Amino acid sequence: MANKKVTRWGKAYLVLRWPVVFGLLFAAVVFFLLGLLNSLGYNGTTNLRPISQSSKQWQDFTASFAKGEPAHAGVPFEWKNQQPQDEKNGLIKFDTRLVSVLTYLKNAKGKSLNCGWDGQHELLTLDIDSSSQWSTYSTPPEKPIPLSTIDRGVGVRIYQADYIKCTEYPRYPSHPELCSEAPTPKIFPSGSNGFPISLSSDDLIQPDMPYDSANCRVSCAVDYYPLLPDPNKSSPPAYNDKIKSLAGFDPAATVFEYEDITSMSRKVALLKVALLAYELMHIDDKGCASPKGNSGYDRVIPISLIVQDWVREDLKDGWNDLVQTAQEKFPNNFQDSSRLAGLAADPVLNILGLHFNF
Repeated sequence: MANKKVTRWGKAYLVLRWPVVFGLLFAAVVFFLLGLLNSLGYNGTTNLRPISQSSKQWQDFTASFAKGEPAHAGVPFEWKNQQPQDEKNGLIKFDTRLVSVLTYLKNAKGKSLNCGWDGQHELLTLDIDSSSQWSTYSTPPEKPIPLSTIDRGVGVRIYQADYIKCTEYPRYPSHPELCSEAPTPKIFPSGSNGFPISLSSDDLIQPDMPYDSANCRVSCAVDYYPLLPDPNKSSPPAYNDKIKSLAGFDPAATVFEYEDITSMSRKVALLKVALLAYELMHIDDKGCASPKGNSGYDRVIPISLIVQDWVREDLKDGWNDLVQTAQEKFPNNFQDSSRLAGLAADPVLNILGLHFNF
């Protein structure tokens, strides 16, 4: 009987061994591919790569934050509510790739407009406030709510970007003395760097700064002071034609009255989101983040770029242009193959600003 039992188990082994081996091999391949997809960011995020607090990269980055002075070119960063904390062993819970991308946004792009514009960001207010370990952004119904990329340190929001700048000058050029506040053109309000451009839909600029409107005028523009005698402050940067088309106006040729600043601040915010999205999606192009461009492992385009839903609505047909760019720029066909990676819009961000993450 014992021999018969061995024979039966032997036959079972002969029948089942290869299906079991192939089944285990198949399972291993599936787990490997899932791990590979996750490491590449197919699900819209990757693991945190914390940055060392003592590294030169972090020291240079923190030196670019305005301290006791208005943010300006070269020192454009501010934290909105809180700043990254020491995670452990001198490592900061803020991804090193975020630092690289934000440093790229800070730097001047040169005279070529291939990277978006020839200007330099003067203000970038960063927001990493997270009230939960879970994401607050909209999630497809069939997907579980993911962990927050903000809370995990692999994501950041941009709440403000650059300034609307205004100049006060005489309403009657033949009688400049009537405008005693500004007989010659001067910055309005005095001593400021301009009005910060909020990317939130409920934080539009209000024209509540008093001045002698009977005898003086205040005119405004984006990124420069119109009519100011100082050419270093009154020369506008040039924008790529694609960005001007998306925004619906040319900021270098648009001057408006201070009283119209509320309606214009919405259009200007659209311009700045379009610019930032363009910069982020073209970051790996030749001459942008690096002279030769980035490819393969060196690419630093974010895994996910999520704009405010009001931006998608205001862009109208221009949204399709941004999506087409995303299809060309995001790696691994993520824009079409993943519902959580690439370019998207979310109503949750309407009051928070532009989001990107790794």
